[in-house]
Amino acid sequence: MKDNPKNKFETAVNRAGAEKWKKLSAAEKGPYMAEAKRRMEEYHKSNAAYNKRVAAGASNQEESYNSMSKVDDEEEEEED
Repeated sequence: MKDNPKNKFETAVNRAGAEKWKKLSAAEKGPYMAEAKRRMEEYHKSNAAYNKRVAAGASNQEESYNSMSKVDDEEEEEED
């Protein structure tokens, strides 16, 4: 990794975090690894669903419109 003079602080923080991580035992890393695995599975499910919608012909613009319509409908119901 090349040092970027504009990001000296971030580089120092990243290095310190990496050193801490390397010193952790497998048991100490366990909860973090389990959470990372859960999130990765969630990401893959979400990505597969998105790809399926795109393949079916739904464009991002249509999805945005549909999402906004649902939000607007929910707000109107709350006002009633």
